[in-house]
Amino acid sequence: MILCVSCGFVFTDSVKCVVYLIFIALMGKSGRGYLRALCFAFVIAGPIENLSTNAGEIVRVYSCSKMLALNLTRTRFDLMTKPFQNTLVHMKDDIREVQKTFGEFRNVTKALHKEVMEDDPPTVDENEGTLITNKTLDTNITTRTMRHIITREGEDRLSPEYIEEKYKNKFRKRCQMQLDSGKVRCRKAFANSLDKCREKMPFILKTLICWPLKIDFICKINILGNPEKICDPSDAIPADFGQSYVNLVQNESKLYQENSDVKVHYAISSPESMPEFQSAKETAKSVAKEFNMRKKVFDSILKIMEQLLAFMLFRVLLACITYHKNYNNKIDHDNIYVTEYFKRIDYERKQKGKLSLLPLKKFERTKLIDVDNVWQRTMEESRAVAFHLLQFALEIIAAMFFLFLDYVIVTVLLVIRKNSEITFVQEGEHTIKFAIHGSGLIARLLRTTMRNFNMHERVSTYMTNEPCLPKPNVLERGFYTKLLALYILVIFLIYQSSTFLRMRRLICGYFYRKREKRRIIYLYNCLLRQRRSAKESMLKQAKLNFANRKIRLRANILLKLRLRWPNSFNWLRRLNAGRRKCVICEGLENDNFVICPNRDCGVSYCDECWKDMENECLVCSEMLSVDIILNFSDFYEEFSFVANPSRYHLPYNVSVKSNNKTPLDLIKRMETAEHE
Repeated sequence: MILCVSCGFVFTDSVKCVVYLIFIALMGKSGRGYLRALCFAFVIAGPIENLSTNAGEIVRVYSCSKMLALNLTRTRFDLMTKPFQNTLVHMKDDIREVQKTFGEFRNVTKALHKEVMEDDPPTVDENEGTLITNKTLDTNITTRTMRHIITREGEDRLSPEYIEEKYKNKFRKRCQMQLDSGKVRCRKAFANSLDKCREKMPFILKTLICWPLKIDFICKINILGNPEKICDPSDAIPADFGQSYVNLVQNESKLYQENSDVKVHYAISSPESMPEFQSAKETAKSVAKEFNMRKKVFDSILKIMEQLLAFMLFRVLLACITYHKNYNNKIDHDNIYVTEYFKRIDYERKQKGKLSLLPLKKFERTKLIDVDNVWQRTMEESRAVAFHLLQFALEIIAAMFFLFLDYVIVTVLLVIRKNSEITFVQEGEHTIKFAIHGSGLIARLLRTTMRNFNMHERVSTYMTNEPCLPKPNVLERGFYTKLLALYILVIFLIYQSSTFLRMRRLICGYFYRKREKRRIIYLYNCLLRQRRSAKESMLKQAKLNFANRKIRLRANILLKLRLRWPNSFNWLRRLNAGRRKCVICEGLENDNFVICPNRDCGVSYCDECWKDMENECLVCSEMLSVDIILNFSDFYEEFSFVANPSRYHLPYNVSVKSNNKTPLDLIKRMETAEHE
């Protein structure tokens, strides 16, 4: 392809022209479009990409902070729960000791059950005078008692009333037995004394001295009172003795029930192992994974956009080819320049006494470009420049928004990094010691249970959140410089685009000189026809502007204030919105402005248009109706000097309807007719 272009550049004027036009187009609309696309690419690769990177940094900080908080919490939790962990670990051994202690406690309660639940207390044989004890005591009274209290059969037998009544009867029997035992001892004492007396005393004195010892019936006399009252246990036994004993048996049954089969199993329930919960590490990973997925999609979109922006350069080539084609095929394309050849034609006509065009009228100068005045702009070019500047200003505002957003995020992250660093060292001892004094059963139980809570730990911790502090990615100063230079370059090209684009005509005119002369002759003839009907053209333009003037006077508050109260608001003349406009050329009011002296009219003209109208007001001469024009579509046709030549009457009956003549022949005939 490069070889073809090189050969074409050497041997073909068209290729040379297009190649040179490319350099000029880079300073025109197509080139500006490419530079604007480049600015957009800078914004994508700069603040937008930086926002994405800093967002990833925020996600990293979040994940790291969450893990750090989890580690701190876990360390503190382990330190707090260490006693409980030790207790759980040694619980199996402690259970054996507790069971052994409960066995000792059972021996204590066994004697109590034997005391309460013994059926046959000792009795006294009246005939033999000896004590008879019950040797059929139940040695497994505790087990039997608990079995009866658990089964339904023993509920009536071991009711509180039954227990209390039984123990009272047992208490009475014991009391009665004690009284009977005293009587037996009394009789034995009398009998022993009588035998000793008989052995020691002579026979004669035995009867006189020992006979009082035969009166043992005294032992049967209840000296202390009625035995029933004496042996009444109501005052000695509490009123709720039966219920208390039943409660003791029930609690003992619950305590010892299946105590030999106690097995300790424990498991630590961690939220990390539960499927419905996510750990902090998993949460951080999921957040980072989700962000990376979205960032990949975002990066792919940005990459595609950057690749598409690279094709903007083809617009420059297409615009150059289009201009080259229009220049050669359309004689009125970009044909608004007053060149040296144009001036020479006008000078020759002036020397021959024919109608000349120079100097141009004011309404013509707004449509044409004098090549001697490089910085001159037409009205359409001025409007285009203003529109493109406004359009580009919106792009700058959008870019500034992303730059400002990136600056705010970077500043916040830097402030967080500067003021949020925490480093602390924790050293010390963690001591827990339970001292339980006593040698009883409860003391031993507590000592067995609480000994595992005793701990002595040394704490030495160094913590810092420096790895979790944000590290924002800051755009380099060179990026701002490049972006600012691009924006300034684009603004300069927009402002001076019309000046640079005029060089396209020079390049094409250099390679196609005959075509350039035909274009100038065509422009001159069109202007000549326009000049002959200048008054009608000015009237047509005035009709359109007069209709707009009616609307403008109603909508422009500043101008309305100035016209109604000129003494108070005449200073509004300094503003463009507070000035009148020429009804023909729409020029702004200045010191040379002419206002129609008719107070009922008040239409304004610039000095040149007033002279062109031969000092005659269009409204007052009834050439322009004062009625409001309703059909504006008839007046919105722009004044053009490059209209189709078939719409105008060519001088000397030069017909444009000939099908046998080419446009070149037509131009030659027009040039010949004008010079004649």
